[in-house]
Amino acid sequence: MIKGQAEAAGCKVTVTDANWDVSTQITQLENLATMGCTDVIIIAIDQDALRDTLKSIRKNYGVNVHSFAFDFGGDTDCYDSVSVADQYKIGQAQADAAKAWVNRRYPDAKPDGSIKVAMVTLPTSTDDNLRDSGCRDGINADPRMTLVEEVQVFEQDYATSQNALDSILLKHPDINIVVFHFATMAEGADERAMALTTIDRENFAIISGDNNQTLLDRIKASRTGGSLVRGSGAYDVNGVTKLFGITMGEYNDEIGPDKRFVFATFPITIDNVDEFTANI
Repeated sequence: MIKGQAEAAGCKVTVTDANWDVSTQITQLENLATMGCTDVIIIAIDQDALRDTLKSIRKNYGVNVHSFAFDFGGDTDCYDSVSVADQYKIGQAQADAAKAWVNRRYPDAKPDGSIKVAMVTLPTSTDDNLRDSGCRDGINADPRMTLVEEVQVFEQDYATSQNALDSILLKHPDINIVVFHFATMAEGADERAMALTTIDRENFAIISGDNNQTLLDRIKASRTGGSLVRGSGAYDVNGVTKLFGITMGEYNDEIGPDKRFVFATFPITIDNVDEFTANI
């Protein structure tokens, strides 16, 4: 999407993929700098390993570095801008998406804690913990819901999330909502849940975090029984579009001395999913 925007604006675009190998990403950054690239949008694989390279290409080649999602611990010498979301607010948006499903499925639900909720958390970083805290606080603030279980995982893959779902269903076969930290986790759990005959599908919801096209398609499919993903908490509807605008200086008035641009956050629900485009 960014490539198309940039080319339409007359920019020459080079796209690289390090396949999650930090050594490759370092080499790619150095090559882009020597090629005369003026601006780099980067999703950092390893913030600590990339610090020196980013500082070098900024200082020695004049490259403008625009970091997506990672702020290098506030080390502003690594970038010219960083685009981030408030992770606590994303967690709150996850809880809001769960509430929206409750409103839709149980419009007469009483404040008696009868809607049972579980969370699959990912306590691997400060940001991850903030997201889980926002979700937890949002669920606990709704008297219709009771948080009955939290399962900690340390990977985002399908198998890990499916095992987490299995453990929750074993202890709480009547669970109503399971919130997963990331989109890939929710997608994996959805595949497992859709294959089970023991789940009461009409009364079961998977809630995700973040926003990609597969996830949006699953939320839409849940309208007709093709998925059990009912919503997500995510950052800006037009996040990718704004990321290119940030690179072009269109949002300078919203970027402070800390070089941070903070995306707004939203709950994605069955009712509003058509308004969203994939951010990642």
